Amino acid sequence: MKSTYHELIAVLSLKGERKRNTSLFRRFFSLVKKEAWRTGRFVIPGFVSFNARVYKQRTVRNPQTGVPMVLPKVRVMSARASKTWRVKR
Repeated sequence: MKSTYHELIAVLSLKGERKRNTSLFRRFFSLVKKEAWRTGRFVIPGFVSFNARVYKQRTVRNPQTGVPMVLPKVRVMSARASKTWRVKR
């Protein structure tokens, strides 16, 4: 199940403390992002791990026109739930 930022804030703010929860949420994820970029990984044991990935610059083809184009180097964050939270299929 994917949740958006606003959905998470709404769930956390059921008792009307929306401003405080929004502030805490933003601070938490800014710290996670900063640490993950610095070390490459941020782990909350038994809950989730955040990983920083770097995709190299590459040349691709535009499917509509067939013209080659260059995709720049991109840094992205990914999150993965720990094994205790994963659903077995």
